[in-house]
Amino acid sequence: MRIVAVYYTHKRGGFCKRLYRLLNALAQGGHEVTYYSLDRPPESLSSAVNCVPIPFPLRARKGLFFWGLFLLWTPLFLLLAVARNGRPERYLAFSSFYATLSLPARWYSYAPCVLFLRSLSFQIDRITGKPRWLRAITETVEKIGLRSADEIVCMTSAMQREVELFLGKELPNVQILPNEVTLQPAGEREALRCQLLQRLSCSESPLVCLTSGVLDQRKNISFLIEAFALLREQITPNEIILLVAGSGPLEQELRTQQARHPRAFLHFLGWQEEMTPLYHSADLVLHPALHEGVPNSVLEALGHHLPVLVSDTPEHTEILPAEELRFHLSKPDTLTEKLTSILRDQSEREKITALSKSCAEKLVFDWEKAAVEIIEAMPNVVS
Repeated sequence: MRIVAVYYTHKRGGFCKRLYRLLNALAQGGHEVTYYSLDRPPESLSSAVNCVPIPFPLRARKGLFFWGLFLLWTPLFLLLAVARNGRPERYLAFSSFYATLSLPARWYSYAPCVLFLRSLSFQIDRITGKPRWLRAITETVEKIGLRSADEIVCMTSAMQREVELFLGKELPNVQILPNEVTLQPAGEREALRCQLLQRLSCSESPLVCLTSGVLDQRKNISFLIEAFALLREQITPNEIILLVAGSGPLEQELRTQQARHPRAFLHFLGWQEEMTPLYHSADLVLHPALHEGVPNSVLEALGHHLPVLVSDTPEHTEILPAEELRFHLSKPDTLTEKLTSILRDQSEREKITALSKSCAEKLVFDWEKAAVEIIEAMPNVVS
């Protein structure tokens, strides 16, 4: 089966990692996969995937001029490429934006498109305060992609409901496929933990909390800083620390916020390509995001046998139904109270560890196999 996918360039984080995993799985399954992108993908993308560069005059990969030109040029290029190289049997999109970009090529080849939704851009744009006129344009593009997709794969039922509310109608062609947990070996936990604490000049052995991701409004790291500032007013020094692994547009603002709370014992570690040593060194993972699909950082933590505490969003509630594993975002002290309880009561810590383990076990499955089966099961021709 010939399959076409497109994405503008490689970027850090779980989005591209999962896209490459699916492309690799399709190629390993004997399918002819062509991936169009502006830039050369990383080595994690198999050589069995045919990577084709999209010719483009700009070096920049951001800004209104870039996205406007990309939006105009890419559909035409895909159409010409498909007409020259032969019609595919499937189109694969990892966001509604790319489902829209593939429309002219899909009209030409009469091939269906399966859309895997990783997050909801219209929600993110509202959180980040994108101007209304720009949101009107991007939401129109999203709606075209959502309505034109032949199969939509949401990560949660909550995501499906949000999409249906956005479109104002029920979706007849939806499947639910969450991200999975991959259980990892324990590793040299004590040695890695000691190395970390020495590097951070911690003379005692505190409760090590970890959060990670792109530092933007959606990840809501400022909430953690406020919660830890309140917590450090109630406990003795060196009882707890917070590691922030990531970078992004709000990094300097967050560092400034932290400087106003010197007792909020935080360490900004920058972007970490390999998170395993940190997972082996941490005691607890925190994820205060305002909006997520199914966050890879939480699933990776569960895979490394760590307890997690997450914000009380509909998507988080679906994958972590135990109320003890979630905190409200109404006030930072809701998280502070949970952390205080974990510090003061060993049984509370054991409880959230057991609950996290139970949730992790329910999410252990072969994600690549399930995703490939969805693509293969679709009819070859758009009806």
